[in-house]
Amino acid sequence: MTTLDTGRLQCLDRKQTSSLLRVNIRTLQRMERRGELKPRRIGGSVRYLATDIASLVGMTARGAACNV
Repeated sequence: MTTLDTGRLQCLDRKQTSSLLRVNIRTLQRMERRGELKPRRIGGSVRYLATDIASLVGMTARGAACNV
């Protein structure tokens, strides 16, 4: 799985995030509406910060822990 490296912040797309969390993309959209997950819009695509995903699942938000 690749990540988009924006300086120090790693971003994952919807497909990568849904795979990592083991949920459907529609579930990600519901999580966004409930405020559980904050999407970042880059151009026409949606990305999520790896640190946000890590804290959502209770992982340590260090670079190595986010590279799955």
